[in-house]
Amino acid sequence: MSPRALWMIGFGAFLVAAGVLGWAAAGFTVKAKTALLSGAVCGSLMFACAWLLARQRAWLSAIGSIGGTILPLLFSGVFVWRATIAWSAWSGGEPKFFVALLLSVMAAAGVLTFAALYQRRGKSRPASGTSEKRATLARP
Repeated sequence: MSPRALWMIGFGAFLVAAGVLGWAAAGFTVKAKTALLSGAVCGSLMFACAWLLARQRAWLSAIGSIGGTILPLLFSGVFVWRATIAWSAWSGGEPKFFVALLLSVMAAAGVLTFAALYQRRGKSRPASGTSEKRATLARP
């Protein structure tokens, strides 16, 4: 499995763990199940992108690569938005410090993941039938 796919799996696992942690921090209440749901859905999307990236068909791999690179940035936008609301509530006296901190860490992890995956784009594996293969066959 490529390093990019492993990075996607790691970020997905982090999101699932953060969702469970957010739900636990809220006392496992019904209202806080959104934390669990958002972590599970975002994490599952990252797992799906990693799975697609590992496929042999080029178009499936491309979908996984593009989706897995862009989704962390989109998730970060949502996490920043929700963290801003939580920090505002905390500054107003509500007990939202942990939620705000957790969302801020999730946003930072999303930006870091986007940067790492973007930097490594195109380095997953050479496409079959590339000039590298032809060059090997042409050598005496």
